[in-house]
Amino acid sequence: MLETYKGKEYDLYSDLIVAYSDWPTYSYGIKQIAKQIGFTWRDPDPSGANSIAWYNQYLANPTDEAPLRRILAYNEDDCFAMAAVKDYFEQALR
Repeated sequence: MLETYKGKEYDLYSDLIVAYSDWPTYSYGIKQIAKQIGFTWRDPDPSGANSIAWYNQYLANPTDEAPLRRILAYNEDDCFAMAAVKDYFEQALR
């Protein structure tokens, strides 16, 4: 089945997660699914809403780059989580 997707664009969420799986979570969002397969974010409380708050912290004090580093790590981990979920499906659907 996964051969269908090799070399093509596809939506990880609708084309694989929703179509070919059932998870014991309240949501099929990337954070819930990635946690189910063992992925962890470096930040203890990762969320898009928090990244907005972190950016506002930075704007309030632009000399403190810690909030920007936190946002970058959060976004990087989101990308790593997507890759982990994709890799999970590649192995599970062989």
